[in-house]
Amino acid sequence: MLTELRSIVECARSLVGRFDADRLSGPDARTAVEGFVGLEKLAAAGKLLAVGRLDQTGAWVGDGSFRDIEAWLVSISGTTVGSARGTSATARRLRSLPASSDALRAGDLSPTQADAISAAAHADPTAETSLLETAKTAGVRGLKSECDRVAAAAASRDSEIEQYERIRAARSLRHRRLADGSGSIEIRGPLDRTAQMMAALEPYERDLFEDNRKSDRPEHPDAVAFDAMVRLCEQSVMARTGPERSTGSRPLAMVVVHMSKAAYERGWTEPGETCEVAGLGPDSSLAKIAAAKQRSPEVASLLRQQGQLPNFARLALYRRRLAG
Repeated sequence: MLTELRSIVECARSLVGRFDADRLSGPDARTAVEGFVGLEKLAAAGKLLAVGRLDQTGAWVGDGSFRDIEAWLVSISGTTVGSARGTSATARRLRSLPASSDALRAGDLSPTQADAISAAAHADPTAETSLLETAKTAGVRGLKSECDRVAAAAASRDSEIEQYERIRAARSLRHRRLADGSGSIEIRGPLDRTAQMMAALEPYERDLFEDNRKSDRPEHPDAVAFDAMVRLCEQSVMARTGPERSTGSRPLAMVVVHMSKAAYERGWTEPGETCEVAGLGPDSSLAKIAAAKQRSPEVASLLRQQGQLPNFARLALYRRRLAG
């Protein structure tokens, strides 16, 4: 079986290596997409089934380099920890759901569908067959809604409390820099708490919507929600500190920008120069911002005294008070 698997992988690798999409007609490209989607589903199915067995045997330990199976999955697949956790959780549930496993083998379920169905069927095994039927006709959103209904109906009061506490214990807020230079904030936690956050944004969203309407500047609702969150944070800072602060007060937040002296003075970067936010990565647009703002006294003093920054601080510091 493993010899056959290796042969299939090599055949697929050879096919994709020779695949020239530009030579396909429109209908042929559609057929190719459908074929690759089918291949993708089958590969994902095999992966889930194998991960379930691997988790059962504990063979992922290997030489002890990985703390858990999720860390091992991340290392071989290049995925995120969150995605690896979802894969392993789905794989564990599928071991006790033969009908769902068979549907996976047939290529009838995507990993997303398998995750939703296995979670609901784990709570109520009698609903597995009906959920598999729902997956044939409903979209992912409809299937997830039905799975949520099944899970909620199966939950007792005690299990609901336990589930809430599990979700609360795993609550998180992560900020990361994306490849295009934008920032992303991911918040996960109990539904009542996340709903409370969204409710707090509503007054700001209404005000921003009215401002945009009056100025004939329509914005996508997602963009309005982003601006509302920024305004909420700014208002929170002002409420805690007041509009006036002494000049010697400690900043509520400090953004440390590592920037080449020439770029700092010029307002843009040239090849080979540095401009990045400490802990987040490069962002050349900050050179323009820094040049337009008042320089921090520390950097200005260093520049006057030495003409250049020492090696340990060869890049400019830029401070910005959130409410300033």
